[in-house]
Amino acid sequence: MQLMKPIPNLQLISLLYRSPAKDPAHQQHNQILTRLNNLEAGFYGEEQVAYQLRYLPKGKFKILHNIRLSYQNLHFQIDFLLLSPHFHLILEVKNIIGELDYDPVFQQLVWTKIDGTRMGLGNPISQAQLQKRQFTNWLKKYNLPIAPIYYLSVMSNPKTILKTSPNHQGISKLIIHKHSLLQRIENLLIGQTNESISKNDVTKIARKIKKKNEPLFLDVLSKYNFTKRDMQGGVQCLQCKTLPIPKKENRTIWNCPACGIVPHHSYESAITDFVLLYTRHFSNKELREFLGLTSASTVYKLLKKMDIQTVGRKHIFPVENIQKFAQKDFINE
Repeated sequence: MQLMKPIPNLQLISLLYRSPAKDPAHQQHNQILTRLNNLEAGFYGEEQVAYQLRYLPKGKFKILHNIRLSYQNLHFQIDFLLLSPHFHLILEVKNIIGELDYDPVFQQLVWTKIDGTRMGLGNPISQAQLQKRQFTNWLKKYNLPIAPIYYLSVMSNPKTILKTSPNHQGISKLIIHKHSLLQRIENLLIGQTNESISKNDVTKIARKIKKKNEPLFLDVLSKYNFTKRDMQGGVQCLQCKTLPIPKKENRTIWNCPACGIVPHHSYESAITDFVLLYTRHFSNKELREFLGLTSASTVYKLLKKMDIQTVGRKHIFPVENIQKFAQKDFINE
């Protein structure tokens, strides 16, 4: 399955390209880049787990990734949700290098990093109970049928060492390595032979989740003390990253003077940068100023090519278009 990179990752990539923090000497550069690298490591771990899930029997599960739902004005996030008529399985993915030791006295995981430093990661048992309760309540809220719900914390990095005392081996039922995932799911299927809900119910639940999914958007400008004036507008060359590049007169084509490339779709990335940094709801004038254009009709044509919805005088940028048109990596020059 092909995963979509989370919105916060894409926002930080846009911020690094468009803000003064692109300069490695800027005081915020290392902070933003470190945060992005941590998010990218987490996403890489999820890709490793997704690779394992490819080997599940076809048609047995509906697999949803990076789900963020709301219940009683509080949000909860699920890395992977596997839906089936037999049961639902919540997967939390951790990409950790080092040693994890479960402390039953204080009920927490202790992470010893490769440099010897230690930190607590919370109680996986409590986390499992909380996520199961949150998802159950969400299903009840929409009068959706409920199947048994299970939870696993999956270590995506094979270098992670898992430890606990001999008297608390039960924690291994919740925390596993990715290479054990398929066997664990198979064991759940063996133990849950009867269908609790129908396949139509599973489809209905998956459809409702996709409809109610609320991807996380960060206010990256406020978080890192930038303003709109700090952002570099214009269209960026996707080949050499020159910003801005000029538009050819009377045409919706930009030409890069640095590398000579005519990047036909660079405007799509630029518009998506605007959305990631500012808002999904915007006027023609706001976008025109960001792109450095004077013609409202030119902006209208660009948005029409991207199939952007217009309501009144506002344009609404779909979340799925963000995933489609955003720059996926930051090249640290």
